[in-house]
Amino acid sequence: MTAAGSRPNMFPSSRTQGEPSDGVEVTFLNAGTCRVPEVAVRPGGGLRRVDLPALVALIRHPTEGPVLFDTGYSPRFFEATGRLPYRAYRWLTPVTCGPHDTVAAQLPALGVLPAEVRQVVISHFDPDHIGGLRDFGAARIVCHAEAWESVRGRRGADALRARILPGHLPDDIDERLHLVTDFGMDSVAPLSGAHDLFGDGTVLLVGLPGHAPGQMGALIQRPSGGSWLLAADAIWTRAILDRAGPTAHLLIAVDRPAQLATYTLLRQLHRERPDISIVPTHCPEAADELLPQSHCSWRSDR
Repeated sequence: MTAAGSRPNMFPSSRTQGEPSDGVEVTFLNAGTCRVPEVAVRPGGGLRRVDLPALVALIRHPTEGPVLFDTGYSPRFFEATGRLPYRAYRWLTPVTCGPHDTVAAQLPALGVLPAEVRQVVISHFDPDHIGGLRDFGAARIVCHAEAWESVRGRRGADALRARILPGHLPDDIDERLHLVTDFGMDSVAPLSGAHDLFGDGTVLLVGLPGHAPGQMGALIQRPSGGSWLLAADAIWTRAILDRAGPTAHLLIAVDRPAQLATYTLLRQLHRERPDISIVPTHCPEAADELLPQSHCSWRSDR
């Protein structure tokens, strides 16, 4: 196995999903990978180590402009984990992300400059979801109030327990935050409620509790019909939708009863709403589907 940061990115591509329309256009990108034992993310998996993507969605709205759902990794991860206690992240989840793998580096090829991104929706504050946040200095930062409260001001061992790398947070984040406090509008059954990001029903933020405080997903209407549910870390891979079993995912949940309820919710959605495609952030199968020329699902050490 090569040193962390030196492996080629296994999921380097992006693909636009849908056509420009009165709705939104979504492009999926990958920003870095981490390497973990298969058993940690797939029920019944072995001890071989596998590469997991860090998927990000670029959402282009006809009037609101470009918006990101999460930001994936960036090379700042290596700066932020340069010393203890944060260095533990390097040992637990070896990361690969070079300068060309970041969302900010990929956007110009899609006709978007980082300064043009108007909003960044943060599902939760784990490092693999906010690693590129400092690259979008003009964007409003949208997150759930509970998520922000759980990480605000934390440093040292307290930050490590909260799974936050403070170096990933912009210095002016307090001035740019837009906090979601409830999911008061109707959503798609069996989801219980939503927050309408643009006020037009195209992107609904939904609560997916358990893994992290205030974790949100996004239900996005596809112009051609159906929807994506960006599930963040509500599950790590789609495998858990079809096969229950122990994984490290449940062990690190901040609220295990809520996480078990979220598993049940997503499995019900998977069974009853085939028109909704569930997209976990770290699922290689989803990356194979959404990113062209991705050919390394469950790539492993031999």
